[in-house]
Amino acid sequence: MDFSDGRVLTCDAEIERASQVSGCMPKTQSRIELNLQGVRTLELQLAKLTSGAFSDALASAERAYAAGNHSFMKSPAAWATTHLRRIMVGGDLEIASKDGMALAYVNVLQHAIARWQHHPMFTSVAKGFVYEFHHSITMLATAGAMSDMGNRIGFTQTAEAFGRSPDMYVSVDHANRISIEIKAPVELQWPRPTPTLERFTTLIANRAKDASKQFGEAGVGLLVIGASELNSQSQSIFEAAVEAAIHSKNISRRIAAIVGVHLSGQPEIKHVGVDSLATSNSFRFFLRNNPAYIGPAFLRTVDRSTEEQGK
Repeated sequence: MDFSDGRVLTCDAEIERASQVSGCMPKTQSRIELNLQGVRTLELQLAKLTSGAFSDALASAERAYAAGNHSFMKSPAAWATTHLRRIMVGGDLEIASKDGMALAYVNVLQHAIARWQHHPMFTSVAKGFVYEFHHSITMLATAGAMSDMGNRIGFTQTAEAFGRSPDMYVSVDHANRISIEIKAPVELQWPRPTPTLERFTTLIANRAKDASKQFGEAGVGLLVIGASELNSQSQSIFEAAVEAAIHSKNISRRIAAIVGVHLSGQPEIKHVGVDSLATSNSFRFFLRNNPAYIGPAFLRTVDRSTEEQGK
């Protein structure tokens, strides 16, 4: 039962039931079918999830390719499947090129769908796969990673939220939530070049300022920054920029930490058959605590799924 002032009356049984319905599915190894049928199957799935919006984006990507524009990124997901189909028909797959980024995009989509498609809000979130790809995929990857650490994650129902609201939250107890805001600036996404350290730091500080306003007058929370690059080398600049921003004294005391989410275009791949590959998740995460933070500790940071696998 929800109260108008934000309090929640619940019980352990209700929490357990809600967790089964909206909790994250266990991590799985994602298999990409390296044939036209496998890519087509994903395209049909995305078209259904987005009520046809992905089909429109796919048609635009096809027209761009036919006109010689092989880097039409209005919809990264549509570009990725279009690019992979073209490679399958007329060329060899080269992981160290933009082929690797196309694979990475498909990889993270498959992981997101596998882990979250049962969630009551997934259809709403999945619509962002078309034209808000980096924001949506960073949000779901972060939700999955935090869930693996034992945190109870929820998604904000924007239609019911008042004003600008954070994307997600951590349920600390029966009545309290900590906000999580996702930022995936266009300037930090491939194929744009990695910004200089100074520019990178400024971008993070500016997003932190925006995020703190979305936490409410007395709220505290986490800021998540998503970035992508063809190779993993840019992650070192990313981490250095977060460190610089955290220690610049320009980050609000209401931001507990900044989480970096880096998508590399070089997914780890294992050949498992003539027509398919098994790929690991292409995201890498890191967290930097804000020494000026004034709120309570609330985040679990040990991956329970890894611990359980080692038992």
